[in-house]
Amino acid sequence: MKMRYFTLKNLKRYNGKNEKPAYIAYNGITFLLDDYNEKSVINPRIWYRELGLEDKVKELKDIEKFILTFPYMKNFIERAKSCNFKEIKWYPNLGIFEFEDTKIGMLITRIGAPATGIDLEELIYFGGRFFIMVGSVGVLDKEIKRGDIIIPNAAIRDEGTSYHYLPPEEETKPS
Repeated sequence: MKMRYFTLKNLKRYNGKNEKPAYIAYNGITFLLDDYNEKSVINPRIWYRELGLEDKVKELKDIEKFILTFPYMKNFIERAKSCNFKEIKWYPNLGIFEFEDTKIGMLITRIGAPATGIDLEELIYFGGRFFIMVGSVGVLDKEIKRGDIIIPNAAIRDEGTSYHYLPPEEETKPS
């Protein structure tokens, strides 16, 4: 395995044959590489059936495109809300707007991979197929200035949530 983004000095690779999962360890942090299972034990279908909200979900079934953003993106949110925006009363911070005759869902999500992962699970259950996140990021490259637009083409998987959704890899790429 080639680690392009870390100094290899403290990097160890353990091969997970038999009972141990394969993982890499870097500066005391462990990253699992093959703890992946395609089948979910819990999913939104169960939640919404138990809560009696399956009928409400139907109003979102024809929306495939969703934008996820954060509360601090005030200008972006206001512009979206000026495009025939309809709030979904039963789902906090979710709304639908139209842009060039296309219905688009917009969710003001919470910060952190686990919270956003839950939101994505629900949006996929609602019918979502295409997602884009609009927000801000931290960078290590000093050439990138505050306010620059960044469109990532890959990310190092170090947050823990993505290992429940994708097969093991060192980095992930958008689809």
